[in-house]
Amino acid sequence: MSHQAIFSNNNSQKAAPFNRAVVIGGSVAGLTAAFVLSKHFDSVTVIERTEGAMQADFPKGVPQARHPHALLLRGERILEGMFPGFREEMLRGGAVTINLGRDLAMRSPHGWLPQYETPLEAIAASRRLMDYTIQQRILDNPKVTFKFNREVTSLCTDDNNQRVIGVQLHNRSNGRIEEIPAEFVVDASGRSSKAPQWLTQLGFPIPEEQTVNAFPGYATRIYEVPEHLERDWKGLYIMPNPPHVSRGAIVIPMEGNLWHVCLIGMNRDYPPTDDAGFLSFAQSLVSPDVYDAIKDAKPASPIWGYRHAENRMRRFDQLDRHLEGFVAMGDAVYALNPVYGQGMTLAAIASQLLDQHLALFAEDKHRADFNGLAVLFQKELHKTLAMPWQTATNEDMRWPDTEGKQALDPASKLIGGYFNAVLKAMPHSPKVTAAFFQVQQMIAEPTLLMRPDMMATVMKTNLVQRFSKSTEKRPFVM
Repeated sequence: MSHQAIFSNNNSQKAAPFNRAVVIGGSVAGLTAAFVLSKHFDSVTVIERTEGAMQADFPKGVPQARHPHALLLRGERILEGMFPGFREEMLRGGAVTINLGRDLAMRSPHGWLPQYETPLEAIAASRRLMDYTIQQRILDNPKVTFKFNREVTSLCTDDNNQRVIGVQLHNRSNGRIEEIPAEFVVDASGRSSKAPQWLTQLGFPIPEEQTVNAFPGYATRIYEVPEHLERDWKGLYIMPNPPHVSRGAIVIPMEGNLWHVCLIGMNRDYPPTDDAGFLSFAQSLVSPDVYDAIKDAKPASPIWGYRHAENRMRRFDQLDRHLEGFVAMGDAVYALNPVYGQGMTLAAIASQLLDQHLALFAEDKHRADFNGLAVLFQKELHKTLAMPWQTATNEDMRWPDTEGKQALDPASKLIGGYFNAVLKAMPHSPKVTAAFFQVQQMIAEPTLLMRPDMMATVMKTNLVQRFSKSTEKRPFVM
């Protein structure tokens, strides 16, 4: 069945209750929002500053796109539900499967994780392929229209300045000003969102910003995979270890028989972007595996640096007055340190949440004007993101120079101490490692690691290792 037929069948079952919607931004957050809106609106327009994922190079407006991206299993499952066959299309495009137990060589702060068989298989690819695959599905949706090379300059409101009625655009190709009417507008324009400025222009309050900045930096280069390199992994990850081991790295396969190699530096220990400095940084890691993999590999790209990766939360949920019909999501609201790999999955979760709220309002004819939806959505979104935010920021606050540190309450300190015990147990326990990956991939609640049997395993493993004199080795077999 064609994508066109899928959309036609789904949309013919029930007439859309609303007319026009606009999405600002065409990355994963914007594309999944567009899919959701197409279920509830007759027409959806996606505004994108660049040519989007269709262009040959990485999008200029998304500098982070050049670096490795992890699509967690929960995110993949959501995308598969939205776009049946998504995984198979990614694989046909060259994406690589990684068995999280067998194919990922991962060094935690306390040693190499064990190799074990697991049903958990992730897909690895460039961000460009992921965006392109989703965008192709959206392009096949007859309800969705793209306007590329445009940027929103302001929001348009009704005579009472209470409700959004459209957006004003600047056409970057010819300089013209355009207006698009809309009953509903979603801001998914990322870290560079101008929502605070737009709201200020209209006399609305702007959201308070909370920032936790551990001063992370990345340097990424794409390499051709060496033909004769002996290795027992597809992906390789060396974690930094606060507060003192600031360097780490990740090697992820991508389409075209290439590696995405990303060097990570925390606490202002930024990786260099010159050839010699890049290799020297890799050689300085706590394990030689990354350096050994790339020292003789052929580069397939320049080295790209990135340093604007702090955690930032805009508290739209706390506003005492909301512009009706306007909501924000994705990095426009919550932008987490990319090293934790949660961004695309959280964007997909937010779109699911928006779908649920729109469905509730569609069922209630008295709420067809969206009154109250914005505040309900932003509050529920914040509740949904509370745990990922706490996990990322608590870890980043362990670095000495972190800005935005807050005193941890006793419960957070207790949880942090137990999490460190989990990390210590993982190199010696496939059971703990398997549970960790289920939580990390967001397919299980964090409470899985706190079940009595799991806590007993963690504590017993830590006790045994305290009195063990075994030396570290990487427990991978061919």
